[in-house]
Amino acid sequence: MSYRVFIFDIDNTLTSSRDWNFVPSAMEALKQLRKKGHTVVISSGRTPKAAVMLEKNGIEYDYFVGANGHLVADGQGNILWSVRFDRELCDRIDEFCIRNDMGYFWKLEDCSYITVNNENIDKIFELYKSKTVTERPDDFSPFGGALVTSAEKARQFEKEFSEDTDCVDGGALIYDILLKGVSKKDGIRELLKILNASREECMAFGDSLNDLEMLEYAGMGVAMADGQKEALEKADYITAETYNDGIKKALEYFGVL
Repeated sequence: MSYRVFIFDIDNTLTSSRDWNFVPSAMEALKQLRKKGHTVVISSGRTPKAAVMLEKNGIEYDYFVGANGHLVADGQGNILWSVRFDRELCDRIDEFCIRNDMGYFWKLEDCSYITVNNENIDKIFELYKSKTVTERPDDFSPFGGALVTSAEKARQFEKEFSEDTDCVDGGALIYDILLKGVSKKDGIRELLKILNASREECMAFGDSLNDLEMLEYAGMGVAMADGQKEALEKADYITAETYNDGIKKALEYFGVL
């Protein structure tokens, strides 16, 4: 099969599971893919303007599937397609998280709105270096949200909002909140319509629970060897660890580079 669309998760895929730094061989692989005329897509739980580490590391891409499939943007961050949480559901989630002291933030186009703060949220955004606000913006229309709390409280949330949302363990005490049934697969499907490409022409790289639908949907789903076991089980191919040049080795194995 000839692949022409290459999709990459960020954390523990483009970055090393050992130190969270971008893997030099992965960064070079993305450059080589674009040089060859292939389409490079970032697929992340973040929104494109919140993924400031990409720009700071000089990583260029053609499209961005953000907020775990709730939006598609071009390489300049212009949104081409999206689904959003409605105000009524947002109000119910805010009230529940405040009442139960659950760390929570909303994913907006150019920042994150923190409903309930805690020290772990502070650490996360210190690492992300992206903009946060603590007052709801007037044009509030989020693409998704995230709990930063204990597994026990995440289960309480999941039970309360099971009809409206999916709660996905993103690791590091982060539980991504998605609209029911929405995943990275949905954003990728909409992007392929724009590109007039088929899923069989896609190769996707991921490592965690929020990558499962993407790995299954792509023509070739590649999991990093140091990823979560569920991702390894869902993938069509398991490459080497992130820090062991896993992306470069997979692309060489399939004859792309």
